[in-house]
Amino acid sequence: MKDSILGPTGGQLTEMGMDANGNMAWSHTNVWAGGQLLATYDPNGLHFYLTDWLGSRRVQTDYEGVVEQTCANLPYGNGVTCGPNPAEELFAGLERDSESGLDHAMYRQYSSTFGQWTTPDPYAGSYDWTNPQSLNRYAYVNGSPLGAMDPSGLFPGFPMPCTPITAGDLCSAVGTFAVGSTPIPVVGIAVDLGIGIFELGKALGWWDVQPKFTGNVSASQSGKNVPNNSNKPCTCLDTGAFADTLDNNAMLHSIGKCAKYVRLALQAAGMVTTGHPVAGGNYGPFLQQHGFNPVSMNGYEPQTGDIDVFDTTVQHTYGHITGYDGNQWVSDYSQGANPNPYTVQSSAGNSTIYRNSCPCK
Repeated sequence: MKDSILGPTGGQLTEMGMDANGNMAWSHTNVWAGGQLLATYDPNGLHFYLTDWLGSRRVQTDYEGVVEQTCANLPYGNGVTCGPNPAEELFAGLERDSESGLDHAMYRQYSSTFGQWTTPDPYAGSYDWTNPQSLNRYAYVNGSPLGAMDPSGLFPGFPMPCTPITAGDLCSAVGTFAVGSTPIPVVGIAVDLGIGIFELGKALGWWDVQPKFTGNVSASQSGKNVPNNSNKPCTCLDTGAFADTLDNNAMLHSIGKCAKYVRLALQAAGMVTTGHPVAGGNYGPFLQQHGFNPVSMNGYEPQTGDIDVFDTTVQHTYGHITGYDGNQWVSDYSQGANPNPYTVQSSAGNSTIYRNSCPCK
């Protein structure tokens, strides 16, 4: 369960989530500027977002400009290659729900899977009798997802025009935006602004020499918000609770919720999963941040608590994740001895098995 505090334009300011003890706890706080999500502060520190001309996330950095993840997606927002860590605004500035996969606008919800709104447009003023596309009350931005966005869910808007840096460059090139007719490199500004906010916070006493992190991840000695290996959270996994939860929730067949069901098992086993990825195929880095390590396949024998992650592909845009219960692999359904869920086995992305390495005291 999650609770959010929203700003006057509907953007999420602060999110609260359920911790491992079943109590509501602070998850993260977002920083907005000019209607755009600029940064997020969470237990791991400060994160800055670099977006394209539509407001879709392309790069995420720490406050010193060190890249944490890069993002790509198909035109209608499906096939996102990065997770909502920590903020959920991935496509066109819309907040993506981690459970349903829908994107929240102010007045409607958008399905990137189907490329349309889930309910008809309630605003009669969006009819344009010269544009037949507007007569489809479920259509997203009148069928122009590369040139328009719709944060309200009522009518399309168009991003600010930009100018290429050099002849031949696309105006939509990631890494630039326009102020008037002057193109500006985004990365340098974001890094400078990030450091500026950090230094301003120090001057005003918001934090000491380095940010004060209140979660279970300590800041690294360099002052960056990317934890080093010695500081990453390490939770002893209750493999019995993990296996029982997998088995108790397993369906007769897949319902497309492998990531959710494995996450619930991880939570039952004692892991705090705040900031978890949406797609099962994106869980590898997240697991490594929580004390899991890749397992060599040389002479591999599965153990209770092992987790197999299949990378996302063009054909399988969310990838797959499954856990071993001591007898078989289980995701949102019982898979038996084979962790590969696909009918065409060769269509699966690369597979990596992870095992918890944290000692139990």
